[in-house]
This record gives sequence, structure tokens and C-alpha cells, in this order.
Amino acid sequence: MVFSRIALAGSIFMGGVAFGAQGNGNGDPNAAAANDALSAIKDAAEARTAADSAKPANKADAKKAAAASKANFADYKAAAQENKGFIKEMFAKAEQAWKAKNYKEAGYFYQAVAQATSPGTEDMVDTAHERINVDMEKLAKDHIKASDDAGLQRDFMKQIEELSVVTKDFVITKAKEDAQRKLTSLKSRSEIAGYVDYAQAEQLLSEGKLTDGLAALNTILANPRYEHSIPALKATRKIDELNKSEETRSKVKSEFVAKADKEAPQLLTAARNYNNNNMPKSAREKLQTVLDKYPGTAYAEEAQKLLEGIAK
Repeated sequence: MVFSRIALAGSIFMGGVAFGAQGNGNGDPNAAAANDALSAIKDAAEARTAADSAKPANKADAKKAAAASKANFADYKAAAQENKGFIKEMFAKAEQAWKAKNYKEAGYFYQAVAQATSPGTEDMVDTAHERINVDMEKLAKDHIKASDDAGLQRDFMKQIEELSVVTKDFVITKAKEDAQRKLTSLKSRSEIAGYVDYAQAEQLLSEGKLTDGLAALNTILANPRYEHSIPALKATRKIDELNKSEETRSKVKSEFVAKADKEAPQLLTAARNYNNNNMPKSAREKLQTVLDKYPGTAYAEEAQKLLEGIAK
């Protein structure tokens, strides 16, 4: 059976759009899918050719076999060109992101390119591997070295910022694991833990996760360990800064409502199920979670009523 060239072209086009929209994960799975489809076309063409050219019964069958073989490889050639176009587009996006020093996005695009196997993509694949395995690793290690130097100077904020750059922007590198281990180790030290928590809150905010970022900042302020510390002071100032922005308040409210609409009904349903099955402790825990996470909402009001009923 010959695969449809049009169908493959559609999957490649949609793959490019989907990758641009998601921009996450370990590379673009659609690039792999495109290459799998391309390989399948080639295999089908070769199998069909071998079968049709085995021992044709007569000249007419031989001509049909030759025509089928030609059509099969024509499909493969066309699909290869389409796949090359897709890889070329991914490579251009990778290079653009690289020049802009958007290393996280560049890494994902380079990963997509590195999976290519179609003819004519060899140079792009080599460059992608060079960027991933050499250039990005070097840049990430430079940040880790800068972090180590800051640690010697007891500049904890700088030390953590450098490691956070690696965990945020160089996610596809091996060096990221080293940076994560160092951050975990730093958090175990009481005099530095607050700096780590603050850096993580900053990262959430930079990723547009305002609700989670604000929650992380408030957690710092609520932790007795950090009272009168520099991280607590920075958290207070950051919250004040965010509160002054009408746009930020609006976004936080929208995020909060969306999150409540998604999570609170599930928690309430679970609480009811626990209560109906004579598991009041678990039911109370779920209801208390609603009260803690979504105060001032209709879900919290419902949780309070249910909680009072269970208490009786």
C-alpha cells in the first residue's frame, strides 16, 4: 500500500504549527512522526517494488510492476522534499532563537532538527547536534562556574540566579542535572534556603505563572525560618510591586478563577465521596484544601457548609 503524499504533507504542516504553539517537552514529537511516516513510505515502496519485480508472469505484468515501482519512489521523493522543508523551517527557527539568546526555545527546535533522517538535511542535523552537545553545554557550564565563584564570595543570590538560569534556559543539557543537584544541596542549608525559594518564585513569575509565583512569595513570608531575612524582604517588595499593577491583578484574578473552576469541583466531589463512604477525616482534608486554596469563592462557601455538616 502506498502512503498518501498529501496526508504526510498535512501531518508535517500541522506538526510545525503544533510545535510553535506548544514549545515544550523534550523536542518536537511531530518531527519524529514525520520521519517515521517518511520511513514507512520508503519501506512500503521498497517492499512493493520487490514484490512486483520478483517474477512477473508476462510482459504486461512486468510493465505494471515497473510503473508501480516508479510511482512508489516518486511518492517517497516528494515526501522527502516535504520533510526537508519542514526540517529547514525548524532549523531557521532554531537559529533565530539562538541569535536572540532564547536558548530554551532554540534547544527544542534543534532537538526537532537533530531527529531528521531525510536526504538533504545532513548539514542542518550536524549543526543541531553541535549546538546541543557542545555549544549549549559550554554555556550552561559557564553559568555553573559563575555560580561557584559567587558562592566563594558568599553572594548567595548571584549563586542561585546563575544555577536557575541553567535549570530554566538550558533544560535539554546534561549540565542542567548538575545545576539542579547544586540547588537542592543549597536549599538544605538554612542560611541559603530562602534565597532558593525566592529564585523559584521569580522563575514562576517569569514563566507567566502569576498565581503560583505569588503563592510561593507568600509561602516565604509565612515561613518563620525566613523572618527578617533578605529573601523575605525581597518577597515583600515583589508582592508590593505586583499589587501596584492593574494588569497583573487582572491576570492573577483570571488565573485564580480558572484554577478554582478546574480543581475545586473535583475536590468537593472527592470530599462527598469520602463522607458517603464513612471516611470523614479524608473528607475534611479535601474541604480544608478548598478553603485554603480558594478563599472568597463560591466553592469555599460550599466547602464550609459541607465541613459544618460533617462536623455534626
